[in-house]
Amino acid sequence: MNFHSVRSRLVALFIILSVLPSIVLGISINSKVQKDIVKKHEQIKIESMVDEVNKHQKWFSNKEDILRLMQSNYIYLESMINSKNSFDKVNSYLKEQLKLVGDFYNLYIVMEDGRYFTSSGGITNIDLRKRQWYVRTIKNKKIVWTQPYEDIISGDLVITVSMPLYDQNYDVKGVIGADFKFRDIIKNLKEIKIDNYASTYIINNNGDIVCHFGEDSLDVKQLEKCSVSLNNHNILNIKKEYVVACADIKGIDWRIISFEKKDILYSNLIRIRKYILYNGIITFFVMIILGLFIAKELLRPLDELKTGIIELQNRNYDYRVLLNRKDEFGELADAFNNTANVLKGYDNKLKRRTRQLIDTNERLQEMNAEYEAAYEQLLSTTYQLDKSEKEILKMNKELKTINKISADLNKTMDLEKMLQNVVFNLSDLLNLRICTIRLLREDGKLELTAYSGNHTELLLEKEISITDKIIGEAVISKTIIKNERATKEICEYYNKPKKDEVIKYFNIMPIVARKKSMGVLIIVTTQKLTESDFNILTSTVNQTAIMIENIKLYENLKQNYLKTIKALIAAVEAKDKYTEGHSLRVSKYALLIAKEMGLSKEMCEKIEIGGLLHDIGKIGINEKILTKKGKLNVDEYDKIKQHPEIGYKILERVGFSDTIMNIVRYHHKRFDLKGYPEDKQISRLPLEASIIGVADTFDAITSNRSYRKAMSYKKAIHELKKNKGTQFDPNVVDAMITIYNDYMDRIEEIAIMSL
Repeated sequence: MNFHSVRSRLVALFIILSVLPSIVLGISINSKVQKDIVKKHEQIKIESMVDEVNKHQKWFSNKEDILRLMQSNYIYLESMINSKNSFDKVNSYLKEQLKLVGDFYNLYIVMEDGRYFTSSGGITNIDLRKRQWYVRTIKNKKIVWTQPYEDIISGDLVITVSMPLYDQNYDVKGVIGADFKFRDIIKNLKEIKIDNYASTYIINNNGDIVCHFGEDSLDVKQLEKCSVSLNNHNILNIKKEYVVACADIKGIDWRIISFEKKDILYSNLIRIRKYILYNGIITFFVMIILGLFIAKELLRPLDELKTGIIELQNRNYDYRVLLNRKDEFGELADAFNNTANVLKGYDNKLKRRTRQLIDTNERLQEMNAEYEAAYEQLLSTTYQLDKSEKEILKMNKELKTINKISADLNKTMDLEKMLQNVVFNLSDLLNLRICTIRLLREDGKLELTAYSGNHTELLLEKEISITDKIIGEAVISKTIIKNERATKEICEYYNKPKKDEVIKYFNIMPIVARKKSMGVLIIVTTQKLTESDFNILTSTVNQTAIMIENIKLYENLKQNYLKTIKALIAAVEAKDKYTEGHSLRVSKYALLIAKEMGLSKEMCEKIEIGGLLHDIGKIGINEKILTKKGKLNVDEYDKIKQHPEIGYKILERVGFSDTIMNIVRYHHKRFDLKGYPEDKQISRLPLEASIIGVADTFDAITSNRSYRKAMSYKKAIHELKKNKGTQFDPNVVDAMITIYNDYMDRIEEIAIMSL
């Protein structure tokens, strides 16, 4: 049905007018029944169930009172328990009490010493003190109800209530308890339910099901939804809707959940709903028939006009609507016929214009064929240009990569740092899984020196022998291995987890300088490397080999340089046997302090050299002054104070760094800028001079001198602390104290050094 038509709208209007009153009436009746009748019925049922629960609660309380009465007679029982033949006497007493009460299944008393008495007179080898009801009663010192368990004598399911026995001093002497048959209690509790046809669950405080009555059942999750307080209820939307009521039995910690199908309570409402539904359906069809009849009579002219419009859409401009009416429909029919005449004229003009367009289109197609041929030629030229551009971009990428790695190679003379930069850049630029460099040692081992990549956790072997079948042979023969499938031998150098996903191809490139193997670059990938990648790797390996050789030459020059400096210092210190080795020790103490303060490796090296050279100026001081025993006079002390400036002038033309020159000139300058040289005014004492000043003082105090014996390390630290912030930089002193506390073994090693 087309709901945009007038006919459809009329029919829909009749349907709405007929169905709407029925819907309003149904909602009103349903609301009234829901609010008044159903709610009242539910409340009555729930209150009836609660009354029944209260009645049974009194039964449990009554049993507690009876047991409490027996508990109060313990003074009488105590004499009986402690008498001869106590087992028979107490058992007889309990048996009489059992007859008087009636509901108890068994009565018993368990003493702290393990003795027990029972109304059944039974004997068991089980220590009843280990039973849960006994343990809980002794621990909590109050009445305890157990959950159902199997009696050890009869095998029946029982429930135990127990309470502690107190003597005159209110000390616990044991436990008195009573058993009830579980089936007897449940038989009474079956009467507690919301309605005659209701189903009931009893659950304990742990959420476990104790028992279930009735035909309907709920699962554990549905039971958890029933956590409703006493005198309340809930409507559960599960497989079928239920009215649920809950009530608690105190003491034994049971919850009774009773539920009944909702449709039983709402049966009258359902009948009313059905009546309204049937009435609505009948009205619905009657109004449809009535609407169709009226629409047929009222809308027949519209059908004629609709047919005419469809004919016009089909280009039948000769079709006419014939309506002999004097109303609005007749006027529409005349207007339609006039429109058809006009459209017929336009159609004839359109046909003539179309023939002209067809002729023009044929000429355009001929021109288009020529343009297509020219376009194909242009595409071919563009493809060649694009291919050339890609090759240029590829070469440009290779050059950029090689230039970046080359720049990083020249940034440092630290071998390990330089090699780490190489593997990091290669891994980052080529997206390598694992990239390692191993250097060849004199003992024939390839030592893992640098590594990088996404899976370096798989690295296993720190050292590989040069005799290794794959890697070793490649290094010895200087053979490059490209895109080889990972073999079992290669995988042995890596951890097993994930290796199958990571280690698929390996590449080995020996690092060779002047025809001598210096190490090897090993690359692990999941895909084969391209020729472009190998161009980058080859260039990098060649440059790395040159840098390794240069760094080793630099290290040799550096060592020779230090030997020369040490020889020069030895010549200075030869004047005084008491200061022999002083400069070396100061140098080592200063190096420890610089490292503790986190200074850079380059700065540490400069401070170490400055420590060796700090007293070079003493070469210009008279030997008698240097070796004089006792206190110097003013003139002699003034000459001693000249040695920093003498040392500065000696080294000024050698080309040492500002750091070393500051150490030589200012190592006797104090943190508060007092001290000498006095004629050199500075705004702040350089850190390197502060470090040498602390190291110089520490060695001077702990070394033998011509005028006194060496003092203890503890005394030296005390002096540094005392002059912290005045003579010495506080941060430098703190670093020396840390070394004293944590690295005493290093101090002791340095103390015995000499050039």
